[in-house]
Amino acid sequence: MKHQNLVNLIGYCLSEGVRFAVGECKCYKSLSHCLLKGSLSWGKRLFVVQDAARALAYLHEHQIVLSLSSSSIVVDNDLKGKLFDLPSSRLDSSPFVKTEKQNSLGAGKFDWNFMDYHTTPEFDPLNNLTSVDNVYSFGVILLEIVTNKPVFDANRPKNERNLVEWVKTAISGDQSKLEQIIDPMSTLWVKESAMGVLALSSKCIEEDPNHRPSMSKILKELAPIVEEHSIRVKEFLEKERQEEIQVQRDAAICEILLRVIGVVFLLIVHLVAKLFNKV
Repeated sequence: MKHQNLVNLIGYCLSEGVRFAVGECKCYKSLSHCLLKGSLSWGKRLFVVQDAARALAYLHEHQIVLSLSSSSIVVDNDLKGKLFDLPSSRLDSSPFVKTEKQNSLGAGKFDWNFMDYHTTPEFDPLNNLTSVDNVYSFGVILLEIVTNKPVFDANRPKNERNLVEWVKTAISGDQSKLEQIIDPMSTLWVKESAMGVLALSSKCIEEDPNHRPSMSKILKELAPIVEEHSIRVKEFLEKERQEEIQVQRDAAICEILLRVIGVVFLLIVHLVAKLFNKV
């Protein structure tokens, strides 16, 4: 499978009953790692998940699903998001992830450290993953980028450890509480797009799988959110540029005025000196 947002799979090997996927050699960091380190701005997070959504929609068009988590989305040196179905942690005796037609990209086993909280409530590990399972997982990832919190954190209070349950409880019946779960951001326009992503996430993590949108529809709904944010960023940067230009103009005017005042002062001193000399 070739796609600009898929890590090129060079090959795989089988060692002691475990299959390992070999991807292109580039400097990649997983989205989960970047969120943990706080190295991605809100705009970059949006672009990364949009890239991942493109890849996932493409895979679903070809009847391919994968064990999706924020650790299977990687960010390259150009801050482009790519999908790579390669478990980042321990492998156990769980079944390989397959579809009816073919294996998933990495032919990997479940990374239960992540998949326990990225998989749907109705998922049966003895059965195959489906596209609606991927949609649910993508919704969880959207929650991760909005809150900047891992999908599970044993160090948080008990009622906040499971990210999905915490968000659902926090906003249950009160949409005004949405801002409380958003990663602290200073500007209103960031919060506006974050609210849009939260709304999209809530559709993805619907308990009834029949009510979850397809990845192609998610991609369409995500596009205007990303575009609107990009426009607001450009407006913000342009405003800053104009303010900087105005500051520079004001500084230049002040400098000219000071020079004029200095020249006038010298002329006055010169005239006064002449008058004293005549006297």
